[in-house]
Amino acid sequence: MAQGFLKEKQIKDMEILGQEYFEDLAMCSFFQDFERDGDGNINKCKMHDLVHDLAQFLTKGECFMVEVYGVEQPQVDTYSEKGRHLMLALGEKVIFPTYIYNVKKLRSLLVEPINFYASIMSESLPKLCKQLTCLRTLDLSTKYHTIFGSTITEIPKEIAKLIHLRYLNISNNDDLEELPEALCELLNLQTLDLSFCKKLKRLPNGIGKLVNLRHLKNYGTWRVRFMPKGMEKLTSLRTLREFPLSEGGTSCETSSIGELGSLTHLGDYLEIRGLGNVRDVNKARKANLRSKECLFNLLLKFDMDENKSGGGLPNGDALVLEALQPPPYLECLEIHNYRGSSTLPKWMLALTNLRHLAVCSCRNWERLPPLGKLPSLESLWIYDIRRVKKVGVEFLGIERDEGQGSSSSTVIPFPNLKRLEIHDMNELEEWEYGEFHFLGKRKEQISIMPCLSFLVIDRCPRLKALPHHLQNSSIETLEIRWCSILETGCIISRIPNIRINYMEVKRDKV
Repeated sequence: MAQGFLKEKQIKDMEILGQEYFEDLAMCSFFQDFERDGDGNINKCKMHDLVHDLAQFLTKGECFMVEVYGVEQPQVDTYSEKGRHLMLALGEKVIFPTYIYNVKKLRSLLVEPINFYASIMSESLPKLCKQLTCLRTLDLSTKYHTIFGSTITEIPKEIAKLIHLRYLNISNNDDLEELPEALCELLNLQTLDLSFCKKLKRLPNGIGKLVNLRHLKNYGTWRVRFMPKGMEKLTSLRTLREFPLSEGGTSCETSSIGELGSLTHLGDYLEIRGLGNVRDVNKARKANLRSKECLFNLLLKFDMDENKSGGGLPNGDALVLEALQPPPYLECLEIHNYRGSSTLPKWMLALTNLRHLAVCSCRNWERLPPLGKLPSLESLWIYDIRRVKKVGVEFLGIERDEGQGSSSSTVIPFPNLKRLEIHDMNELEEWEYGEFHFLGKRKEQISIMPCLSFLVIDRCPRLKALPHHLQNSSIETLEIRWCSILETGCIISRIPNIRINYMEVKRDKV
């Protein structure tokens, strides 16, 4: 994409077009040894040996790799000055190879650092930016960032000379604290990767100038407390990992949550943090998350301060959460530090495609909401819900009129749940569904979590017993940690894999 090989069509993004090209080549066995993530997406692959040899032959003189060790300048053939794509591997105690400055038509530069990388690149970057003005791809990321002094500390103002740059990767540079305003002069920039620049404090104020930016990868930039004003101008954005709203800047220099509304193409994953600072619910509505149909993973973080809710609004967190209705195709949702009641927002049970849900530190909840109504839910994580003393039939989401509708029908709460984890529920004493008779149903007419295969109970010191429905469950793995009075009884004998306090329990010792 950075080299301009993908031409965006009217009805098809260049990212989708590139994915289709890749899949076509994979079908023709150009690639092999695929490594996939949990959702089946390809993360890595290898080029077939014969295809690799052919590619090397066809690109001879254009693509080359140089390894530099020690202070001697490497020998380079005459093709290098005609090179277009270079991978530069820098070893220990090296000097930057000056001949690189002469490869004027270089389009791609990927620097592979080893040790003591920062001082080398700090000295070389300004001149490099002045000389290699045809660059479209520049990768200064560090993979080996555990070594002291191995990351870049500064991006020079000369970066603005790279007017053709489309891809800039400076991820994993732990010591980078700020970016120059000159970066905002790269008007052709499509991808900016800042992932895990852990000391980065803020983005440049002029970021709204980057109107062609499609991917802002800022995951792991936890010290960035707010987004600069002008984010609403980045209407081409497809990727935005984090959108912080925390206090830390004045209203004239920070973006509000409403500026997300114009970013209609956002997809995949979005984390919004600092929602406790939202003072205007209407701005939360203007974010218009519901319209972002390519957004499948959403993380909503409110405020750690229990005495501060929704920017000081009465019932503020609940109003903000209701206003942030996600798209109907959402697959993964996490809610952290929410200080509203356990009443779910109206849109929650309409998420019929939701497969993964995590609720963390919702400390005003006194009971768990009726999550059993979510038909596609496969995994549920419950963390640090401190006021809940009992998990009962309300958790299953069985209504009274539903239970009395037919004497023979079977009700199935959590029909697809495979993994359930409960952590840090200090007050939880009872987990049982003894109220079925109030619903006009016998226990055998209610099938609870029929697909459950993995259960974790962690740091629930007052929990006395597991619910009886687990006796006939399909659980394959049970992990119990620091639950001192929990009695498992006959349930534990039916489960093949058991770990208590991280120690495996042998079946012949049960």
